[in-house]
Amino acid sequence: MSKLLKILIVEDNPINTLIINKLIAELCTTHSANSGQNALKMLTENDYDLVLMDINLGDEHLTGIDVLKKIKASQRNQDIPVIAVTAISDQEELKQLLFDGFDEIISKPVNREKIFSAIKKYIVI
Repeated sequence: MSKLLKILIVEDNPINTLIINKLIAELCTTHSANSGQNALKMLTENDYDLVLMDINLGDEHLTGIDVLKKIKASQRNQDIPVIAVTAISDQEELKQLLFDGFDEIISKPVNREKIFSAIKKYIVI
């Protein structure tokens, strides 16, 4: 397994960040952002292979969907796969996330099998 892969975890809950980091630490190097603003700053300063994005970032003015749209509008980052990590269970809302541009959706609670399966679709492990 290569530690050369870099994944950005965007999650406002530190416990969820810790869990996701532990699940994927053997696959890659991870960075974490606890807000949309922090994520956007990190994306201008680093190159990432993939982004794991919470939808509700605790900021009604900058949700995970808003951050996704800024990523996809960015010349530098538009091709980075962005996977939604969410507690949303409503099928229509989940379909909307894909329509909004997320490449994949992982439902919380996250487990190793779900997250590995999603990541493997977008980067070679």
